[in-house]
Amino acid sequence: MNLMIESFLFDECLENVTLEMRIHIANHLKVVTLLAKLNENYKKISSLRA
Repeated sequence: MNLMIESFLFDECLENVTLEMRIHIANHLKVVTLLAKLNENYKKISSLRA
C-alpha cells in the first residue's frame, strides 16, 4: 500500500502539491506503518505472556 500511495504522490500530474509536501506525507505514511507493525507485535507478545 505504501508503494501505491508514494507512486501517486510523486506522479507529475499532481500540480498543487509541492515536492516538500509529498516527501512529508510519504514520511508520515512510513511512520504510521511502523507504529501499526509495532502495535501488532506488541499484541502478539502480550498474548504469549498471558
